[in-house]
Amino acid sequence: MVAPLAPGTLIFNRYRVVGLAGQGEFGLTYLAEDQNRFNELSILRELVPQQEDPEILEMMRQRFHQGAAALYELQHNQVPHYRIMFAQGDRLYLVRQYIVGKSYSAMLHERQAEGRAFSQAEVFQLMLQTLPVLTDLHRFGIIHQNLSPHSIILRRQDQLPVLIEFGLVKQLVARLRLHPVLPDTLTGREGYMPPELVHAESVLPGSDLYGLAATAIALLAGKESKDLVNHFRSHTANWNDQIGLHPELAKILKRMLHPNPKQRFGSALQVMRSLQPLIPLILQGNSESDGRLISAHQAQELFGEFYPPTEQSQPVTPVLSSVG
Repeated sequence: MVAPLAPGTLIFNRYRVVGLAGQGEFGLTYLAEDQNRFNELSILRELVPQQEDPEILEMMRQRFHQGAAALYELQHNQVPHYRIMFAQGDRLYLVRQYIVGKSYSAMLHERQAEGRAFSQAEVFQLMLQTLPVLTDLHRFGIIHQNLSPHSIILRRQDQLPVLIEFGLVKQLVARLRLHPVLPDTLTGREGYMPPELVHAESVLPGSDLYGLAATAIALLAGKESKDLVNHFRSHTANWNDQIGLHPELAKILKRMLHPNPKQRFGSALQVMRSLQPLIPLILQGNSESDGRLISAHQAQELFGEFYPPTEQSQPVTPVLSSVG
């Protein structure tokens, strides 16, 4: 096992380690100050390739950049900027923007301790604010592939959800053997992956719709479980009674969770259009002065901003992931 870097360690003559941010199957992550950007905080993922030859490491780094080119080029307010991958010694480091906020997984655990779950209005708002991001990603040819409460952060400054932990990055790390994980390691989390990801089949935008709906179910239930999705599909009526889930929203979630990707919505835009009639019903009574929840009026403005009338009428052609 690789020993974590000590706080204060300077990497690449640029990044000073503040502390360990996380540890998982795909390596250690650190919070670090970027001395070339006025000590702006960044997240560094440390990878330990089996190769130590500097020339081979450089080739691997270049192949990663080629595979992840779409992520590097993407400029979206709700996606962290991926900045650089560099080699130091026998290790590789992937740098991305640090997002100040809490993951929905952390907030879910806090509510579990209090005996609470997320309300229907909160989950509905999360969907409204995440679907436009997915629309933009899918148009750019990127499928997230790893949506769950762990990969969505509620940003502190504007209370918007930010998507992290892209499956594309994990795929490249495994495929290029940038870290000691098996090449066929799954990119998603159990309980949130659609069947096509579990069985390593082609992924489509509908794969992300499944992950978003599974996330919504976990937040509504107030717990994470690999059996939650199956329970919801089989006992939707009970969910309506237990958590006050609007029947039409339940139908939408159920369709997003269909095991056959061809039976799901064809795009995030289609889901958004299905949710629009529910805005005044679910968000009615929310005050614009409430910093946590948007009002029905704000939600309609959000819909109009991302999907103007000329755009709403155009079909969206599903795109394949940039990594097959």
